[in-house]
Amino acid sequence: MCTEHEHENDFKLDNRDKKITKNSDSWRSSFVSNVPLYDDTFFFEICFNYYDDDTLDGLFVGVTDAPKTRISSSSYPIDTERTCAVYNNDIGLHGQNRSVRIAVSCETASGDVLGVLVDRKNDKILFYKNGEQVAEGLKKPSDLKRPLYAFTTLFYSGSCLEIVEKFKFQNLKRS
Repeated sequence: MCTEHEHENDFKLDNRDKKITKNSDSWRSSFVSNVPLYDDTFFFEICFNYYDDDTLDGLFVGVTDAPKTRISSSSYPIDTERTCAVYNNDIGLHGQNRSVRIAVSCETASGDVLGVLVDRKNDKILFYKNGEQVAEGLKKPSDLKRPLYAFTTLFYSGSCLEIVEKFKFQNLKRS
């Protein structure tokens, strides 16, 4: 997946642009794919690794219809009108800004794989952790403009994610 981002110095790319490392602590930038998700069904996964095992949050992953606009702000890292994303710590999901309905905990540990399924046929956006569904988007693909783009927002310097293919789309359990 080819990618681009708003702030050249906020991220470092490795492994043929499949590994993304955050260079500074902030919500001020997001990393958005430049490959549109046109297919009726699209699934992507990332493996998240922390710079510090005591820090088990600081990641949003999902889809957006706004590839060129600023998604992050200092007060809240995603615009829920333009995105549907899961945060990897349940504490961050309270309040009016949530964009998903949680089925089970989204809290992650280093090495966990987070997946996003865009299913236009059933008009759902589903989120997975290690192959098990953890959340469903409050936004549907039909609520967002076409095309959609994959995105992530990392907070902590040194945190990194890698685009992976670990779980088979056909084996995912869907609600």
